[in-house]
Amino acid sequence: MTNQKWTQTNRAAADRPAQSLKDDLLGREAFAKSLAHTIINWREPESLVVSLTGPWGSGKSSIVNFVVEILQKEAAKNNVDILRFNPWQSADQATSGGRLLREIAVALQYGDKSEENKKIALKWSQWAAALNLSTSTFDAYSKTPITLVISGLLTTGALAASGHPTIEAILQFAAMVAIVIGLFLQSSAVIAEKAAAFFNSRAAATERTLDDLKTELRSVMGRRGRQLIVIIDDIDRLPQPEVQSLLRAVRANADFPSLVFLLVFERAVVEQAIADQAHVDGSEYLKKIIQVPFSIPASSPIQVQKLFVAALNEVIGEIPNTVPFDQRRWGNLLVGGVNHYFVTLRDVYRYMATFEFHLGMFRGGKTLEINQIDLIGLEVLRVFEARVYEALPRFRKLLLEGPGQSSLKDRKSLARRELDELVALSQKPENHSAVKQILSVIFQPVEWLLSGYGYGSGFEERWERDLRACSETHFSRYFHLSLSEGDISQAEIEAVLNAVFDRPSLVAELKRLSERGLLEAMFDRLEAYKETIDTRAAVPFVTALFDVGDGLRSASQVFDVSPEMHAVRVVFWFLRRIPSEAERENTLATAIKETTGLQLPVSLVSLEERRENKAGHEYLVSEARLPELKSLCVDKITAASRTGYLIDHPEVATLMFRWLHWTDGAAPRAWATSMASNSYGALALVRGFTRDVYFHSLGDKTARSRPQIGIEEIECFLPVETLVDSLAKIDSKALKGRELEAFVAFGESVENRKREKTKGESSKR
Repeated sequence: MTNQKWTQTNRAAADRPAQSLKDDLLGREAFAKSLAHTIINWREPESLVVSLTGPWGSGKSSIVNFVVEILQKEAAKNNVDILRFNPWQSADQATSGGRLLREIAVALQYGDKSEENKKIALKWSQWAAALNLSTSTFDAYSKTPITLVISGLLTTGALAASGHPTIEAILQFAAMVAIVIGLFLQSSAVIAEKAAAFFNSRAAATERTLDDLKTELRSVMGRRGRQLIVIIDDIDRLPQPEVQSLLRAVRANADFPSLVFLLVFERAVVEQAIADQAHVDGSEYLKKIIQVPFSIPASSPIQVQKLFVAALNEVIGEIPNTVPFDQRRWGNLLVGGVNHYFVTLRDVYRYMATFEFHLGMFRGGKTLEINQIDLIGLEVLRVFEARVYEALPRFRKLLLEGPGQSSLKDRKSLARRELDELVALSQKPENHSAVKQILSVIFQPVEWLLSGYGYGSGFEERWERDLRACSETHFSRYFHLSLSEGDISQAEIEAVLNAVFDRPSLVAELKRLSERGLLEAMFDRLEAYKETIDTRAAVPFVTALFDVGDGLRSASQVFDVSPEMHAVRVVFWFLRRIPSEAERENTLATAIKETTGLQLPVSLVSLEERRENKAGHEYLVSEARLPELKSLCVDKITAASRTGYLIDHPEVATLMFRWLHWTDGAAPRAWATSMASNSYGALALVRGFTRDVYFHSLGDKTARSRPQIGIEEIECFLPVETLVDSLAKIDSKALKGRELEAFVAFGESVENRKREKTKGESSKR
């Protein structure tokens, strides 16, 4: 990624403009200076109306801030006053045009509090009140009771014709009452207030008409000696009637000297408001008001994209990379994909505000729990293509499998249709190509689908190690925005991987996970790293895994791979990376001797047995060395049988069979008989030989399980009657959980055998 200026202050809300020229990230200082100098150098006898237009998010308000900063530096030596008017930031019920005129009256006294300036401000107030009343009255005309309004207006007109002070006062009062009541009936309290202001100003103006007031005001403002610059931003945010009111006020005051208006808005919005309200061409209307139009200079896409990359560098650069940064994937994601969505600075602000927040949710200490490239791409979809992002979990099969591990034409055709359906959720056709590019970089099967490739297995472990969103293990994490229950954090994986040379530390880490019920999940995740762990750590690493392996579930539930098998696979494929067979044998022998565990070493050695149905199987050790390893395992089992560890082991039945098969059988049979001589030992043996069997009934949608015990297996070690006699001494009502299930299953098996035996004897008669 390329470095570019990006500071902490830029991590603000997406709608916040740059406040100062020092925050200028797009090189717009020259444009702002040109605009400011155009305004400050205006010395003509009439007002100047300048516009600054551009689409939403193009940086209009930022440039206004730059212009104001420049004007303020020039204000003292150029006798300039600046009024920034935000028409939509007011709780006042008056129209935006009325508020503008009122604030100009106040602003005329900014630079000079002299009596002369106070008089100018008063004259402006009189002019504004009269102008505002006449405008508001005609605006409200269609909404007021016709009789009262006409009466009021006719009376107002009579004022000009009357020369008698008493008559004028009576008529003035009658007009005011008529108009105020009429407007009140239409909830126009604001207009009533303006009417009162108008008649007060009329009295103060000693019968001056609007033209009289305007002529006098032009004269005194020409002698004022100070320029007033009125900046009106966000006009396009106003309701349409307010846009019309504001522009009328500007137009009515566009011929006063030393007065400059800078109007800032999105042209299309304002033109539409004019057309809807005044029923005229909005563009032509603006031409009659605006003398000098400026348009926001287009942002250079390269500049904006550099700033986007700089922002990512600053935010992500604070976190050490867990996964190596793939420059090829990043380039493919950026070009033609992500860059398409970053046109203005506002796009960058909007994105970074949420990206940094979600990045923090995946930060575990100094470790990221996700692939940063995938998160960048998915966050672009979430911010700019919400409908596509929200649909991704529904298209899981497409994103993780594509056409599957098959080149079948029909599956590929279906996958392409699904992809088109997903991309079509972006309602802007011009965005479809970018959406496809982003999806193809994040989800490898989509790239292969678009490229017409078929593929086999072997990629999944790499995706898992790299924390990719296209990994079955990590996919859901990106949409839950946190680790799901039972998931292992990358920080915990890093802690395990960092301890592979230190057996006690590694055992401690694994036991902490076991206490939280996460050991099985860790062995599952370690499969992805079995080919990356340093083989020089073979003895401490393998021994530590053997130490903590007892109690791992060995039986698969329906079609899954058991935790025990995951652990065995980790050891097997790790040791396979040691090229020397002798070194592998010595490593395994040492680990078996030193470990405190039983289950994993016995399982691994049993897989090394040569069997007819294992043709082509790769072995870790030579057949000649295998008896020695079996003997070491038998020694471990025998020792465990003496301490009571074996009888309580969850895999006691499996361990007994290995003991039986790897010896002459006398020792395990004698031990089983000894255990069955008391009720506790008999129940423990029965529990150890009980297994869950999964089955479907007609109409079932999922598999169910039930405990089952094979009497024939038990009879390999001792007569069933021995167990029956010992178990008869147990009160089943005192049992619960697995012991009760085993007790019941054993009893059912014994009864089934009796029935079968009776049935067989009956059939012989």
